[in-house]
Amino acid sequence: MIRDPVASLDADRVLELATDRTVASVGEFEPDGSATLLSTETTREVTTATVGGSDARVVRLRVRAGGDSVTAVGIAPDEADHPFGAVTREV
Repeated sequence: MIRDPVASLDADRVLELATDRTVASVGEFEPDGSATLLSTETTREVTTATVGGSDARVVRLRVRAGGDSVTAVGIAPDEADHPFGAVTREV
């Protein structure tokens, strides 16, 4: 079994690690379409959070591809698209 260690952390801790900012609160993630990560189509989830004292829109993807299990998190300013599709793995 392959486990993504990020999946076992609270959402606020994941954001703190990903952004190196203080996170005061994180809402519930809701499905919002799909995106590609590690050349694999997966569910795109969004929520709002208070990061560094400001409200932010957060995007999260989780995928298992080959021997990799990955969680990708990003803050989405102004509905911006994230370059998650650019994340690849060497085979």
